[in-house]
Amino acid sequence: IIECIPERLDLKVRMFRDLDAAAGPEAILASNTSGFPIAALSAATDRPGRVIGWHWASPAYVMKFAEIVVTKETDAGVRDRIVEIAARCGKNPIVVNDSPMSWGFVANRIYFAMMREASRVVEEGVASHEEVNQLMVDCYRWPVGPFAMVKGAGSGWK
Repeated sequence: IIECIPERLDLKVRMFRDLDAAAGPEAILASNTSGFPIAALSAATDRPGRVIGWHWASPAYVMKFAEIVVTKETDAGVRDRIVEIAARCGKNPIVVNDSPMSWGFVANRIYFAMMREASRVVEEGVASHEEVNQLMVDCYRWPVGPFAMVKGAGSGWK
């Protein structure tokens, strides 16, 4: 079961509690969260070994990778099954450890650091949103620029 509800920890915890009660014992509970700790979600269940993060980067139809986020309690078989399914979905699954002391996993932590600097470049008048987007596409082979990614994820820019 893959949870894809809005990024509010209270909603996700409640959803995992409800899913845990409703799903059979063999069910894997995966979250598509962009950065909430998977440990917080697994703690809401009686099956912490069968809870995992499966973060598809936006835009999902363009981005090839998916972060598979494991906790210290995630069963190896659960991890391997989700990696296999992600690969069958055409993704390049990258297994990373949960980082409960910060928001975001590896991709978003690095992306947000880059986004802060890209925004600063625009605010200082060094380059426009469009120029930053094009530079990242041309220089770093991104499929879309950083501001286009934000727009595609639903938070427009001006």
